[in-house]
Order: sequence, then structure tokens, then C-alpha cells
Amino acid sequence: MLRPGKTGNYPYHVSVFLAVISPDLQSRAQPGSERRISIMSGELIGEFKGRATGYRVTDILMNGPKIEASFRQTGKLLGIDAIDMATYWSVMTAPDVMYGEGQGVVRSMTGEMACYRGTGTVKMIKGGGACLARGSVFPEPDP
Repeated sequence: MLRPGKTGNYPYHVSVFLAVISPDLQSRAQPGSERRISIMSGELIGEFKGRATGYRVTDILMNGPKIEASFRQTGKLLGIDAIDMATYWSVMTAPDVMYGEGQGVVRSMTGEMACYRGTGTVKMIKGGGACLARGSVFPEPDP
């Protein structure tokens, strides 16, 4: 449960993995066969630790509130020290399951910067306040 006045008291740790999506070559080689997509596990490309910096309720929907959250985290991405700041919204889609979308910016300590958008789901794990998140992040083109 979110408590007013406790902003920033919810630390977390995020590991970022690179997932490679590629067409299954065998099914592509057979005419008329369904084309399948296989996702291969990737290597660890970054780790961040951070805290939520703010919350707000932006709407009340039939399945519950739409909550917006912002966070700031520091860590390494591809071996480079970086700061990541983002804002996302989430809604409950089933008991203990949330769906959300957001956008953010990651900046290296030397000033390089990249913007991104993301989407994903979170399954709350009963007892202890932990969660299991799965999602995708899409880089935004340079302006």
C-alpha cells in the first residue's frame, strides 16, 4: 500500500537483460508454414538501484485507480555509469496483476543521453511486497 508522505522510501533493484528476437529459420524455410518467433535469453547489459520519487492518481477506472509513478535510479548500462529517470502509469488488470506504460531518459555521466518508451506487466507476489515484472523497452529516435 502506498502511504502519503513516504515518497522515496521504496527502494528497488533492477537487472536489465538483452533479449534477441529472431525468426525461426526452419519454419521460414518451409513454404506455407507458419512463421514463428523465438525469443532467446540474452546477456545482462545493466543493473540499476533506485527509488520512487513521486506518485499520483490520474484517473479512477472500473477496475481501480490509474496510478502514475516517477523514479530515479543509478547504475551501469553496458559497463557505463548511468542515471535513469522515468515516469510510468499502471492499472490493475486482474487480482495482483498490473499493466503499465511509460517513458524515460537514461544519461551517462559524460552527458550521452537516450530516450525510451516501455510497456510491461507486473505480478505482485503475496507476502513481502515483492513483484515479478516483464516488459519491453523501445528506444526513441534522436530528435
